Amino acid sequence: MSDINTVTLTGRLGSELELRYTPQGTAVTDVNLAVQSGFGDKEKTNWIGLTIWGKSAEAAANHLGKGQKIAVAGRLDQESWDQDGKPRTKTRVVCERWTFADGKRTENSNPPSNPPSEPMTTRNVHPDQNPNLSGDDIPF
Repeated sequence: MSDINTVTLTGRLGSELELRYTPQGTAVTDVNLAVQSGFGDKEKTNWIGLTIWGKSAEAAANHLGKGQKIAVAGRLDQESWDQDGKPRTKTRVVCERWTFADGKRTENSNPPSNPPSEPMTTRNVHPDQNPNLSGDDIPF
């Protein structure tokens, strides 16, 4: 059996995203994600480096901003190098998917092109309690 390298996180972006391109023309952006754990006097913030590639990087740079809460899924990747004769390593998450996690948009975010006219959730709503729903509208 092969090993599993999967990471799922939610947190807030620590800075604005700066989009750049490789010499081959592939979009890439790096940003830190603040992920809180614990509670009370045991609460702490871990800063996790994210790398986003391709069209996902372009979309992130256009729609995400500092302080915005997102959820990411990806894999761990480790870089190694020498600095002043000492070996150094850095572990980052290569983001394969991201999504908005707080429902709010910052002033730097673009609104959706076709916002829904009604809330999209029907959670905890029985068809008999909502005259706009019929049994055929329930997705299960």
